[in-house]
Amino acid sequence: ISAAKSMFSDGNPKEAIKHLDKLADSLSDAGRICYTGISAVDAIINMKWQEALNKNIQFTTKINVFESVPIDNMLLCRILSNLFDNAIEGAERCSYVNKYIYISLIQIDNKLRICVMNSSDEVDTQNLKSSKSGNGLHGIGVSSIKKAVTQLNGVTSFEWENGIFTADILIEY
Repeated sequence: ISAAKSMFSDGNPKEAIKHLDKLADSLSDAGRICYTGISAVDAIINMKWQEALNKNIQFTTKINVFESVPIDNMLLCRILSNLFDNAIEGAERCSYVNKYIYISLIQIDNKLRICVMNSSDEVDTQNLKSSKSGNGLHGIGVSSIKKAVTQLNGVTSFEWENGIFTADILIEY
């Protein structure tokens, strides 16, 4: 959406509309496995589910969100997008045959717990750095997650044990 906005600002409305059409098509292609009532969150989960399936990664969700969550949607989407991107990359890189991602979003007593687990080779959780090569915006996902969670007065933990990487977030509102 930011790219399309920039295209409109630069006087390229046809390119912007073409870009938005591609985005809409990818959302349609993603199908719908998740409904939280927060359309942006649903779109992210459904797109990442499709991406994982395309990479032969089993994708399981447990969603218990019953009412509107009074959390900044932009920050929540930043957290989820980065968590899912990292989980897909971790599972894809993993040496295991059966690769998977498990996502849990649970809303209880004015708290939102987000837990993402994925199959993973060993990870030093004290030093989470990108293993991608080349230039570009590599390695900012974890810091972006931590920053957004801090802005929401939440807590974050990252663990690796027995081939499972877990990102666990708790946000109280």
